[in-house]
Amino acid sequence: MKSHTIRGLLALATSLPMMAFAQSTAPQMPGPDAPQAQCSRQPELAKPELDYRGVIHVQATMKVERGRVVMIELRSMTGGVQRRELRKFNLAIDMHVRDRYLCETDGRLQKDFKFTYE
Repeated sequence: MKSHTIRGLLALATSLPMMAFAQSTAPQMPGPDAPQAQCSRQPELAKPELDYRGVIHVQATMKVERGRVVMIELRSMTGGVQRRELRKFNLAIDMHVRDRYLCETDGRLQKDFKFTYE
């Protein structure tokens, strides 16, 4: 690139006003100090069918808005579970809480899901 072209681009760049970028509007999980959601309907999760032997334990942290679970973060509390089986287990949890939980208040909800497979 010729030097006069580079100087021209630099002059153009410095003459333009700085662009302000909006903050990310991606949903955020409430922090640990957020109010706890009060849920009247939390049916037990039926044991998902997995090709696995041992204990599987997943901790779910959920964000509740307008009475429904709108976001969920899942954390495996056990090691040695094949990713495929863990994905199946996580999908079962996600579908269960989004479809079946009904809450009276908004906020944060945490629940442990633990099953033993023999």
